[in-house]
Amino acid sequence: MCKLPPQSNIREMLQGSADTYGDDVAYSYRVSPSDAESVKISFRTLSDEVTALGNRLIGLGVNGKHCALIGKLTYSWVRLYYA
Repeated sequence: MCKLPPQSNIREMLQGSADTYGDDVAYSYRVSPSDAESVKISFRTLSDEVTALGNRLIGLGVNGKHCALIGKLTYSWVRLYYA
């Protein structure tokens, strides 16, 4: 088991996980409950998508503001939570 060094914030945690685990599966889900195959998201993809979404939020002026995140626990919700 690989042990990550201590991180001081979520951004460091995501980047450290992406650097350490890269293409390993970080999150998987089925688009429809009846789907045989699940969509698999790697640590690197999750980190890249969270960074891009965070940059868009900063561009919208959301930086440093409190926001409510309401909805079902989906991959989109997870990305927004981390962003």
